[in-house]
Amino acid sequence: MKQFDLLGYIRKFQIPIVIFSLLAGIAGFLILVRMQTYTASAIIRYANDSAEDGLAPDGTRIDTTEIYSSKVISQVFSRLGLDYATYNIDDFRSRVAVTPVMTEKEQAMEVAALNSGTELETGQPTEYQVTFTAVRGDSGDLEIFARQFLDEMLDVYIASYGESHINYDSPAINDISGLSSQNYDYLEQAEILRDSISNACNALDGRINSDTEAFRSTATGYSFSDLRREFALLRDVEISNLYAWILGNRVTENHDVLVAKYENRIQNYGLENDESQENIAAIQEIIDTYVRMMRESGNTNITYEYILDQLHDDLYTMEGESGGEPEKAFDQTVEYDALLSGFITENTDYASALVDIAYCQYILDVYNGLVRDNSDVMVQMPEEAVAMETELLPDNGNIPETDESTMDGAIVTEAAANQAVQTAEEAPLPIIYESSPELQAEAQRRIDELTAKLNSLYEILRETNNEFNEYMGAANINMMAGIAVSPLIKIGRYVALITVFFGLVACIGAVVVGRLKDIFDYYVFVDRKTGLPNRAACDQYIAGYSKGLLEGDFTCITVRAEKIGEKNRLYGRETTDQMLRSFGHMLRETFQHESDVFLGLNGIGQFVIFAPHMTYLRARSYLKQLKKSVAEYNAAESCSIEYVFGIADSATTGIYQIRELLIKALSMEKENPDDPSPSDGAESKGTDKSKVIMQLDELKKALHG
Repeated sequence: MKQFDLLGYIRKFQIPIVIFSLLAGIAGFLILVRMQTYTASAIIRYANDSAEDGLAPDGTRIDTTEIYSSKVISQVFSRLGLDYATYNIDDFRSRVAVTPVMTEKEQAMEVAALNSGTELETGQPTEYQVTFTAVRGDSGDLEIFARQFLDEMLDVYIASYGESHINYDSPAINDISGLSSQNYDYLEQAEILRDSISNACNALDGRINSDTEAFRSTATGYSFSDLRREFALLRDVEISNLYAWILGNRVTENHDVLVAKYENRIQNYGLENDESQENIAAIQEIIDTYVRMMRESGNTNITYEYILDQLHDDLYTMEGESGGEPEKAFDQTVEYDALLSGFITENTDYASALVDIAYCQYILDVYNGLVRDNSDVMVQMPEEAVAMETELLPDNGNIPETDESTMDGAIVTEAAANQAVQTAEEAPLPIIYESSPELQAEAQRRIDELTAKLNSLYEILRETNNEFNEYMGAANINMMAGIAVSPLIKIGRYVALITVFFGLVACIGAVVVGRLKDIFDYYVFVDRKTGLPNRAACDQYIAGYSKGLLEGDFTCITVRAEKIGEKNRLYGRETTDQMLRSFGHMLRETFQHESDVFLGLNGIGQFVIFAPHMTYLRARSYLKQLKKSVAEYNAAESCSIEYVFGIADSATTGIYQIRELLIKALSMEKENPDDPSPSDGAESKGTDKSKVIMQLDELKKALHG
């Protein structure tokens, strides 16, 4: 069997090893790419004063699940343009993780507490690590997508944190969208615009404080004070001009419908005032009773608690419906304050309704032609309403003395309103003005232009408020570091390891396969005694060259050991076998420097040598060297080596088929390599012609099957 040659096996299969390693590396790369994920991470810190107690600025518990709530992820989807049919919100939420950030000392304390079984008393964590993992299918570039998604998610959360826990909703709502498509007359549209602007101004008045004064939007360039000034400018200039133009030109889309609407308003305000009068009368009765009891008591030191107790005894039943125990008395102080507050509210509503009635009546007078000079459209409040609004209520619960005649102020005001209506009825007959299409178009153009300005201002307010929420959220939630993105798998490193690993596997496989082939060849194609290829190996070699003609100088040498049977009888089989082994070893050493020479045992004592690229003279030189080795062996051993040989080369014989060349070499066997070749006319010495003929016949039968 061949000697184990590790590097020889690897060199023999080096090309398959390299190809297999590269294929394994490519396959590993493709698999790792499919498995690859990228995780983006950032650290946030809650910076408000109560954060260490786990509380948000509004006093609620800090809930980190809000970071990846459905509301936040939905807004992220909208910002990134992700399709809900392709992506799932719950899937993205499941890939977001929020974990508290603990120092090494805190971790050690927690581990110690767990080991000892005690509860560790620590404050609420204020720093958290937020991570998002992007997987295959999210995007073509997972690294960029992971960073963008986490960045957008934190931006949305910080803004929503300001809205939810710092309570900075938009100060004004745009309630004029689709105004022109509604069934409103031009004057009604102007009123709606006026009310919307007034509400925005009032809301901005409540928004402007120490926090907002220092803020100016980078996107819009406005502060809340600037926006308040812009809304006030629209109200004081644009709306006033619009009112003056509409009333001055008595522009209306439908005169009868407009008049009917304002008449209906007057009726509704009258009904509201009737209800207010009833409420005022009820409250007035309680106040009158209170004052009367104070006068009847004659005690200047009496407290209001005693009087209110007596008052409730007179006006309310203190026992239950079934005659049980008296019910628990109310806090009389609170009821007293509520009583006065209700009295003020009802009187204010009543006075406001009178103002609205007067305004509506003025509009009717304008459109009915009863106001000849309408250059001044300011509505004058009735004197009764002014008196009621400016009337001062008593302080500290001290009610001034009143009598029955002075408590009918509401009735007097109603009488004044009725008198105003009667005066209107006695006015000249109305003059109905029909608005021309040109005036109507101009009115709508002015309204649309003002509406567009107001919508634009509302949009600026919305953007400014959103940025302010982000500003306030960022003031309470700090980003401790930039977003870092890390891959799950270092693909380059793992591909290199896979390539090297499978290269080693391929090397081991090559060694195993090579060694198994050696073992197979040894048992199938190697002669046990000499260790040379046997007859089957010779037949396989000959079959490989039988498919075509031989190329160049191809030499066949046959060497046959003689008198094998005689030596077996004289020296024994073991000694003879040892002699044959030694002879085979000599032949191997003689031709060992020829890498492409095949040396095989074609039968008992019959050695065959096929030498491509070897000339006849070179073959004779090798046989002379063999002769010397045999002579040295025979001088030392009793069982000597006796042999004959034959040489046939394709260049000399003109034979270019391996089988015929082998037959030619057998026919030319002789004893001495120094003798002339039979091809030169000399006969082989010591060779029995009959034996040669018999060997040739046997060889032909073997070769041709």
